[in-house]
Amino acid sequence: LGDLMAEVACLMKRILPTLSSVEHKSYQQIYQQVMNIDHIHSVSDQALRDLVAQHCPPCALTDMSRSDGYDQLMTHVIEPHLRAYPCIMIDHYPACQAALAKIVQRPDGTRVARRVEVYVHGIECGNGFEELTDPVEQRQRFVADQQQRQRMGLPVYPMDEDFLEALDRGLPACSGIAMGIDRLWALAMGQKQLDD
Repeated sequence: LGDLMAEVACLMKRILPTLSSVEHKSYQQIYQQVMNIDHIHSVSDQALRDLVAQHCPPCALTDMSRSDGYDQLMTHVIEPHLRAYPCIMIDHYPACQAALAKIVQRPDGTRVARRVEVYVHGIECGNGFEELTDPVEQRQRFVADQQQRQRMGLPVYPMDEDFLEALDRGLPACSGIAMGIDRLWALAMGQKQLDD
């Protein structure tokens, strides 16, 4: 993931040559800085709901998953503070927000996703991660996702068996990022809206 982040930093400076810096902070560090929360990864479900109720517009808290709570705080509390950074990469997201990313355990026992998001003056421009290459763990995540969708009354889609089979054949360690080319182009052109 470190190599990917270094490549993205070079790319951002090339596309946006006026960038004065590309900074890096962990998810934990940005929550510590903005909300003075030392252990955002390990707060209880109730404490997370309380934070959302305190800092975010009214929303349905009873059916809120941990991931939803983190999303609410990121959108309504953290992201406005990211406008102050010309470019910042935030990594080590909560394990519940791993998607297809590898999860690792830090020395303090916290499990985090090897995932990174890139922001330019508060605008999210990229979401990347170190790929999960374990087919057994990926199948377990797919099953858990299907069960969660079923509990929420959302459509449940079939598992991507071709993808799981490809993982079973072997995937080397790798990372990737999806970049919002339209957003990068608008930023490079000095436009405030994509429509422009």
